[in-house]
Amino acid sequence: MEKLPNNITKLSKLQTLKLFCCYSLEELPKDFRKLHQLKHLDMEGCLSLTLMPQQMSELTSLQTLSAFVANKNDPMGGLEELLKLNELRRHLEILYLDRVKLFDESKINELLEGRQIRVQDLTLRWDPKIGQGESEHHLLPYCLMSHFELQVLILVGYRGPDLSSWFNSTSIQFEHLVKLSLQDCQCKYISQEDALPRQLKTLELIRLDSLECVAQNCDKDAAFYKTLMDLTVSDCPKLNSWWQEEKDVSDSHSSPRFQNYMSITALS
Repeated sequence: MEKLPNNITKLSKLQTLKLFCCYSLEELPKDFRKLHQLKHLDMEGCLSLTLMPQQMSELTSLQTLSAFVANKNDPMGGLEELLKLNELRRHLEILYLDRVKLFDESKINELLEGRQIRVQDLTLRWDPKIGQGESEHHLLPYCLMSHFELQVLILVGYRGPDLSSWFNSTSIQFEHLVKLSLQDCQCKYISQEDALPRQLKTLELIRLDSLECVAQNCDKDAAFYKTLMDLTVSDCPKLNSWWQEEKDVSDSHSSPRFQNYMSITALS
């Protein structure tokens, strides 16, 4: 099924619509905004979606939106419509983030007006068909991320060289983050310092073909070493060490010391 019939929008009392793993679904009905009672829209696994209906912000009752496809015809990717959905919570996945060419921070601040976004589990996905240098691969700006209180963050297909703009010693936007998963990204390293979130419990590094180290500089006292419980490393062929530059390789404690870990999985 590539399209839903437009007359589904006549179900004026509809509160829950599950389109789980409709792999061929490409678009939703153009009058989708008329489903004013809709609270839960599950589109997880609908990876063929090419765009969202116009005026999504009119779905004022919407609490669950598992997937949002960035609009290639809008410089901001249609994120303004997404940010107007005040009741969103739980899990959200934003697809084709490479389509976003511009972040208007003043507009973002105006739309949010100091309120928190109650989404706790966020997945950001870039188009795997677009290679390095063919398109911008923006991360969401600090002014937007500061409105989240994320517990889980998953990045899939990010093509930037690192994540230092997010993970550095002054970052506070991820103080609640307990799980970080990087999949199919092209980062050579994650941060310049050992600056992963201090409450981090789970770290997944999966199919990172360019990853050479986790941090460029060594900080053996980084807070997350005391909280990390699960570490997964899979298909990272260039990963040689945790730090690019170790200050004293003769130091018997020069490797990261995970005090509370329960499992470390390394898969070739």
